[in-house]
Parts: sequence; C-alpha cells; structure tokens
Amino acid sequence: MEREENKDSAFPQSFIIRLWVDAPADETGRVTWRGQIIHVPSEERRYLKDLEDVVDFIAPFLESLGVKFSLWRRIKRRLAAMFFR
Repeated sequence: MEREENKDSAFPQSFIIRLWVDAPADETGRVTWRGQIIHVPSEERRYLKDLEDVVDFIAPFLESLGVKFSLWRRIKRRLAAMFFR
C-alpha cells in the first residue's frame, strides 16, 4: 500500500472488532468463530466469518484517505463485490 497526501488524512478512522467462538472445536480441532466490525464514526457494521472480511470492510475507508492498494487486491475486491455481496 502506498499513501497519497489527502487533506482529510489527519481524520482518524476508528474500528471496533468483536470476535467470539461460534462452535467448539470439532474432531479435527478446528474452532468456528464469528465476529463483527464497526466503523465508529459512521456506525456502519458487518459480521465476519473470515479475517479477509476485516480487510474488505476497512479498505474503502483507507482508500478514501488516499491509500492505494495493489492491483491484485483491487481486482479481488471488485470480483467479490460482483459475485458474493
């Protein structure tokens, strides 16, 4: 990620992430977890099932501050938006 100068870049972006165990460990030892992320200033929220969900939620807020993501990350986000949301 690289950062461009933006006059709003001093505005902090705060997020609250809550995680919990949704199901105890199965016979393989895997635990199912869930979570929720909240953007504090806007109160926008999303439920989480994967760590990638955290990045996908935060990315638009960072982009609004001038953060540039790699081409692969941008393509991946657009494809996910087209097929999975």
